[in-house]
Amino acid sequence: LIPHKSAKSMNSISMFPSLALRSLSCRMSVLLRMVWQTAKAVSLPLIGMGGIVTCEDAIEFILAGASAVAVCTANFVNPRATLYVIEGIERVMIEQGVGALSELIGKVSVP
Repeated sequence: LIPHKSAKSMNSISMFPSLALRSLSCRMSVLLRMVWQTAKAVSLPLIGMGGIVTCEDAIEFILAGASAVAVCTANFVNPRATLYVIEGIERVMIEQGVGALSELIGKVSVP
């Protein structure tokens, strides 16, 4: 074991980064699938939650069918996390020529 360089912030994620990332990746896949399936089954707005840390995470939930996303735990690590996610989404939308966030909702294509 090689602990995280900051002993004060040592936890299971920092002590076992590959295990934590693998677990988070698997969990995110399940959550994204659940949002996608629910979006196909109902005509209600969905809020994507669970593991959203970056704009890429948020965009994945939106593409899967979420009308909104919630950045929760990431705010404990970085109180500006939500702002960074918003700014990142805006940047990606400009780069991709997307005029409105609604253009992305549920646009994932699954073979």
